[in-house]
Amino acid sequence: MNEARLTTIEQIEQFLNASISLEFSAADDDGGRYEHISLVVKPCDCPGRRKRERGVVLRSLQHTSGYNRAQVSGLVTRWQRNRLAEVFLAKRHRPPAVPFANKYTARIISTPLGGIR
Repeated sequence: MNEARLTTIEQIEQFLNASISLEFSAADDDGGRYEHISLVVKPCDCPGRRKRERGVVLRSLQHTSGYNRAQVSGLVTRWQRNRLAEVFLAKRHRPPAVPFANKYTARIISTPLGGIR
């Protein structure tokens, strides 16, 4: 879907009213969803909008991204704080640099009952 055509709040409202029964499939990875949110929020200038207009934008993001209300509002807040950065939204949680060591050895796993007697 091309959100670039939805430039006014009225167009976004019409889109929401027309697509209420449609089911959207969100991007598989969070990076795609974050990019989608950035593309929608940037032209809308959410900080400069009234509360009702921001609510329309948030509802449309809920509908198209697959995130719930709290997640969308948190991501939009993060976008507003980072809007001057190169990457507006990025996943903050990464796997540990040094993962936990294996607790069980191959010998324990291969014995019946896991080595318990």
